[in-house]
Amino acid sequence: MQKHVNNTTNNQHNDLGEFTQCWLSGVLKHSGAQKVICFLSQVSGTQLFKMAEGQTQRNQKHMINLTYLDHNQTKNKNLNTDYREFNTLTLCMTEGRNFNLHFSQCSEDIKDLLFEQSDHYLLTDGEVEFVPLKNTQQRVSGVLMFYYPNFTSYKKSDRQTIHTLNSLAVDRLTSTLKKQHISLEKILTPNNDGNHIPSDLNIIGNSQAIKTVRLTISKALHINRNVLVTGETGSGKELIAKAIHQFGNRRNEPYVIQNCASIPEHLLESELFGYQKGAFTGADRDYIGLIRSADKGILFLDEIGDMPSSLQAKLLRVLEEKKVRPLGSTTLYDVDVKIISATHQALIKKIEQGEFRQDLYFRLAQFTIPLPALREREGDVALLSHFFADNYAQEQHQSTPELTKDFIDYLVEYSFPGNVRELKNIIERCCMEAPNTRKLDKVIIIQVLNELMMMTPKTKDNNPQIGSLSSQIEQFEKTVLVAYLERHQGHLQTIANRLELSKGSLDYRLRKFNLSAKEWRY
Repeated sequence: MQKHVNNTTNNQHNDLGEFTQCWLSGVLKHSGAQKVICFLSQVSGTQLFKMAEGQTQRNQKHMINLTYLDHNQTKNKNLNTDYREFNTLTLCMTEGRNFNLHFSQCSEDIKDLLFEQSDHYLLTDGEVEFVPLKNTQQRVSGVLMFYYPNFTSYKKSDRQTIHTLNSLAVDRLTSTLKKQHISLEKILTPNNDGNHIPSDLNIIGNSQAIKTVRLTISKALHINRNVLVTGETGSGKELIAKAIHQFGNRRNEPYVIQNCASIPEHLLESELFGYQKGAFTGADRDYIGLIRSADKGILFLDEIGDMPSSLQAKLLRVLEEKKVRPLGSTTLYDVDVKIISATHQALIKKIEQGEFRQDLYFRLAQFTIPLPALREREGDVALLSHFFADNYAQEQHQSTPELTKDFIDYLVEYSFPGNVRELKNIIERCCMEAPNTRKLDKVIIIQVLNELMMMTPKTKDNNPQIGSLSSQIEQFEKTVLVAYLERHQGHLQTIANRLELSKGSLDYRLRKFNLSAKEWRY
């Protein structure tokens, strides 16, 4: 019986090997590349395993090495790799886009994936291309890495034919590997830590605006530079910081958060920089502070625009010297901290007004990520609404309600001055208002928005996006009337009672907007 199993496995390996050799030979022929390496991703986790590599020899023949069957390579660190460690591989896997770099621009780790160290030190020219492998559902299942000896050969590559070959190959490869999952696990023994990096980086949205944000984030994951996230209140700046920590190269190190606007200046100073016992009244012990607590990791400073000027100077010194001195101490401590700061304010304007240090700004904004407002994220309101409704239902152990088309349509027309945070609040309020219904319709959303408008104090940040005040009031009034006509099938007395209007007052409003109750009766 065991012999039969081994024979079956060997036959499967032979079939897969012949197919892979045929595929990569075709890819080398039409690309003109000197070398190609095929990495396939695991179903879960962020490991890529080296499926095969091919090379064009001097006689133009193609030699394909099936590395997944080579037992001698199981100890080779290049057989399996975590794509989060490489910006280019991360971009390929998360965005599904082609990238190319001159060989001299590649990191040493990328060069090590392509060549033995003794070989790549001799190379100074050439182009490296990263091509995502997509199945028929457009899911990225791996990466092809090409090495071209010069830019001319790179430009001559027949990419359309290569794309066709890849599309045909990926589904067969992944389905075959799925069938052989157990045997391949034994051969490859991958170090799967279970830390899956989703293609959306846990940031919900399909709009072009949010795709651009995800692409920008992926570039920030593995660079040791400070990041400034800008955007309106409620747009999700803290979520960006969490994504950079969770999926970046400091994911196993501390992640510390401090809101610079939430506490008084003297408390913020001691929280950030720490203090020595006896430094001030009440300092009955040593406290290392948040900066040292985040050593080797990430410190997220929210509302950085509200940091007092005196603390701005101290923070600048830490960033320049990479050392911190606690209050009351003469000792300097080395720190290695990546700072992600966030603000809804225009820091450039605050610099012009003398309220924020320009030198600190340049230190904090080594890499910037601007976040779009929710009203700029076309199509994302519906997606986020379903997401928040589903989350709320799970938390309350309820069934997820259906969000009707008129519910979503009404939400889409709303300007959301409070952005994603406001949308989340609205959806949860709707779920609370109708806990026993399986549907959320326009009547519920109008009721909730009306209540929230009555409760929300008006500030200079509440900036209506369309029309004058009177026109918006009229539009809101008409929308309420239409919703109640639909809900009560044009029964005027019931509608008047619900809206606490006299019959005559209701008739007047219907005539004002040219609405006829008969259209809703059936």
